Amino acid sequence: MKGFRQIMTSCLKRFLFFLKFYFVFAVFGMLANVITYTSADLLFFVESGCTQSYWMQLMNSTDANAEIVAWRAFNYFWQTAFRLIPFDGFFETTLGSAFDGADGNIFTFVIGLFGEDGCVLKPPASFWQQTPLILKDGAIAALSSFVIFAVLDFKKRVLASKSFASKLGFAFAFPFWIFAGYTFANCLITSLELIFNAKQSSSLYFWMIVLGVLLMIFIQWVGSRTPLKRGFALRTAVYWVVKIVFIAIEAFLAWLLCRSVTDYLSLRVIPTLAIISAFFIFVSMLDQYVNEWATTGVLPIKVK
Repeated sequence: MKGFRQIMTSCLKRFLFFLKFYFVFAVFGMLANVITYTSADLLFFVESGCTQSYWMQLMNSTDANAEIVAWRAFNYFWQTAFRLIPFDGFFETTLGSAFDGADGNIFTFVIGLFGEDGCVLKPPASFWQQTPLILKDGAIAALSSFVIFAVLDFKKRVLASKSFASKLGFAFAFPFWIFAGYTFANCLITSLELIFNAKQSSSLYFWMIVLGVLLMIFIQWVGSRTPLKRGFALRTAVYWVVKIVFIAIEAFLAWLLCRSVTDYLSLRVIPTLAIISAFFIFVSMLDQYVNEWATTGVLPIKVK
């Protein structure tokens, strides 16, 4: 009888763990998808000259074609999220050939980066001469990081539970937030480009980078329990150094995930997708820990 009770208790704990994990994953994943779909549809509305919207097509669809329109809209939303990854031009010109030769295998891809020619990681000179494109990608990355930073702060405020199941559920939803940030940033910048002419584009992108950074610092300052305590400025500076690395890693993983799904979506690419997802989860947890430390000054992991 005692053994049966222990088994039932163990099963109940695992069920509650899964239930908590799934609830957090579903809620935060849904919120990210709402931002992705809304931003992608607004971008479609802006790029079409304010004449077309998938949301309006769905609203005006009939029972006969509603499913077709919905499936077409879903494909458009995620294709848009994939094509708006910042620095994808750099990744394509420096890493694209190695990825094409890997045939979807992540291990072959990594080995190919250290090939005999030694030229895989060497960026073409023309890339560095395209200042507006570099600034635009930087603006997209900064504004998308603002979205991720905001949701981390929102999660900390509304999610009282600090259990591993909750953190894992949010970490699994984290990739959706990265793509939500990319689509939001592109929608905002594309809308602003209609106001500014081509000569002003570089200035626009630069000030968008500054705005994204200032918004994140403001949220961090407001979110701190004691914003003016000693070390806040130093922690903010350290966080930004680390955050720049996170931005590059997130963009690279997003590009890698996009190429894997769009070019090699089959059973053989499942190990690659699993590894990329695992890195996404790892980066998500590190981002949360560094964010909490920069805001409160307290390490979320106790170090003896």
